[in-house]
Amino acid sequence: GGGATVEIVHESLIEAWLTLRRWLEESHEDSMFLEQLRAAARQWTNKRKDTGLLWTGEMAEELFRFRRRFKGDLAPSVRAFADAVQAHLLRRQRLQKLLTVSGIGFLLLLLAASAVALVVISRAQKQAELNESIARRAEAQAQQRLEDLQEKERARQLEAARRQEAETEVEKANTTIDQTKEALAQRNAELEHALRRAEEQRKLATEARRAAEHNEQQARDAEERAMQLLKREQERAAWLQERLGSPVVEELR
Repeated sequence: GGGATVEIVHESLIEAWLTLRRWLEESHEDSMFLEQLRAAARQWTNKRKDTGLLWTGEMAEELFRFRRRFKGDLAPSVRAFADAVQAHLLRRQRLQKLLTVSGIGFLLLLLAASAVALVVISRAQKQAELNESIARRAEAQAQQRLEDLQEKERARQLEAARRQEAETEVEKANTTIDQTKEALAQRNAELEHALRRAEEQRKLATEARRAAEHNEQQARDAEERAMQLLKREQERAAWLQERLGSPVVEELR
């Protein structure tokens, strides 16, 4: 029974000694910190309370902890300095929170602007593709018109060959006109018929030539309009891409 009592008392003394030692160490640290605090308060007061002399960071945090555990009275100048440090730290913390919230808001705005820019670019690309498809169709139509004109030109040349053949026949008829009167009369009738036919063919050929020239001019005009349309759409696509290079996009990059 007595041994157990001695052991309990011994453990109590050890715990009391450790507590006393911790109190002494804390008291010594508080005394040193209090001296630093008083020196800083004097300098702050002498410098007309310059905010640049207020503690920040770890010293300000330590001041918070010190005031929570310190039970003694502080001199008015020291208390004013400590209050100013704490108020300054709180303001900095609020400002930091405000900057954080503002930064998040700005980031959200940038994300929204990026989304809008992507939509605009996508629409511009689709429009450019549509315009390119229209230009290709116009070019194909112009090519088809050109082929038609070439076909008409071949027909015109064939008609000219036929007309030449008719003229040759007329010349042959003229060489035999003196053979007999009957043959002459017959040949004259054939010649008049051939001439009428040649005139009709000439008229048809003239009309065909004019139609071919007209169609060829239409094809050239259609091709020129198609090229102008393609050029305008290319310039428009380039303009849209240039306009979409905004400072917000560059900053995101």
